[in-house]
Amino acid sequence: MAKAKASFIDNVKKYHFWILCPTAIVLALVIFYLANNAKIKAYNDRKNALDTLKKNVSTISSDAQHPNPPIIENINAETDILRNDVYNAWVRMYRDQKEKNLWPSSLQREFLDLVATKKKFDNIELPAYREFYHLFIVKHLPELLRMAERREVKIRRIDPKTQQPEVDENGNDKWTPIDPFMENPEGMLQTGTGLSGGSGTGGGVKGGGGIPGGMGGRSGGGMGDGMSSDIYSGGGAMGGINSDVGAAMEEIRKSRDKKTFGVVDWPDPEVFGLVTWVQFPSSFEIWVTQEDLWVYEALIRVIRNSNQAVGATDNNTAAVKRIQSMLIGRNA
Repeated sequence: MAKAKASFIDNVKKYHFWILCPTAIVLALVIFYLANNAKIKAYNDRKNALDTLKKNVSTISSDAQHPNPPIIENINAETDILRNDVYNAWVRMYRDQKEKNLWPSSLQREFLDLVATKKKFDNIELPAYREFYHLFIVKHLPELLRMAERREVKIRRIDPKTQQPEVDENGNDKWTPIDPFMENPEGMLQTGTGLSGGSGTGGGVKGGGGIPGGMGGRSGGGMGDGMSSDIYSGGGAMGGINSDVGAAMEEIRKSRDKKTFGVVDWPDPEVFGLVTWVQFPSSFEIWVTQEDLWVYEALIRVIRNSNQAVGATDNNTAAVKRIQSMLIGRNA
């Protein structure tokens, strides 16, 4: 074995010239190939970049409408026309809103005469005038629900003496509306520390909102979903745990007969969140609240007109069946 190994080394030493020459040639070819590929890639990249630049220059030179001084002048002229159109549209919109968005005539004349002399956010000095607005907004909020044709429940109460459903003085069925948002709007205002927390399923601001049969928070769905509950149909108008709501739901439960009137389910009317003050509003709150009121009235008119356009007489035939939420401004 040692003799064979020595013989191999001797042969390598003897013929090293013929071994090294082919090896050197192969290495030279490999190095040349690698170097040549790098050069070819660099050449192709540069060629493609120059071709792209040439194509761009050719496009500009052949385009008669590229931004030369006459073209720029015409663009500026068209921009001025559009700017004037936008300005005129804003002027028309402002004029239209000024004509339609009037302070409600149900406010006291003294208050209306005062705000007619004021600019937006001007101070309304007398506390009595600010109290005027508070009394107005509390009474006006149920009118928004009537404008939207919000669904409400009416019941026939049981006469405790006869144990029969009540009748009016003419002997006709006496249907009494059970809707705390209509009957006790001030008690439903979302003032002070905010919305009352819920209990049961999904308590809090949106507790129980979409859970049929769940008793939720201030804006929850109440007992039944307000759309199809066969026990509390229309209960979407009475979501939450407010004591007025609880009393109304108890009356519905005890009543022998009930009917649902109206077209649109609106479980938690956001308009009752317009009142953010505890006693009476500041001047700033009056201005902001009135602007929000105008926006809500415009949205409600759209909903009402949409339902009237299809001849809706109940929730099944309505184009707008349910107002899940109606948020404006920063709350949207």
